[in-house]
Amino acid sequence: MNKQNASMLLYSLVMLSLILTGCATLEKNYPERNYYILNVSSHNQNTSPISEGILEVRRFEISPSFNTREFVYRKGDLSYESDFYNQFFRPPSSLITEEVRKWVSESGPFRYVVDPSNNVEPNYILEGNINELYGDFRTPDTPKSVMAVQFFLLEGGYTNPRIVFQSNYRREVVLGSNSPDDLVKGWNDALEQILTSLESDLRNADLKASK
Repeated sequence: MNKQNASMLLYSLVMLSLILTGCATLEKNYPERNYYILNVSSHNQNTSPISEGILEVRRFEISPSFNTREFVYRKGDLSYESDFYNQFFRPPSSLITEEVRKWVSESGPFRYVVDPSNNVEPNYILEGNINELYGDFRTPDTPKSVMAVQFFLLEGGYTNPRIVFQSNYRREVVLGSNSPDDLVKGWNDALEQILTSLESDLRNADLKASK
């Protein structure tokens, strides 16, 4: 091997070493994505149903502004940003629907609670719109979890349904920090407060029980 070829080989080995070292460093320092779910449980001991009928909880709709698995942060009155590295494990509309269905099933305002996959016609249908879901970081000292949900209760099943109950709920929960963990805890607290109010309002509503 002549000197020129030896020099070229040495140069190639050095460059390859630098490239591999750089890739290893980038891989080591590259932030990992974190995934979160929502989880609330009913603490209501009053399990007497207001209706012996069947309630179907449909998948909730969500505002296009928050229809993303990435966490959304409000940084100014008109400025928002999303977080690629901290996300919901599943679409937030699915997670919230699941928690609502679980809550109304555990708290017992209706005797039977099902999802649309069940082959049974319900007496009532619960629908919802998630209008707000973000971390409010406009004031650094008081970060907040914000959630707003609008509920519709329809009576009559699939045939000529009519709205018998409608209400909007919005909650802000002040956080200990602006970390993703605290943000999710705040959303859980907000959803629990919303569902507690919903359950109370449903029990006080003038619903025709299907018995």
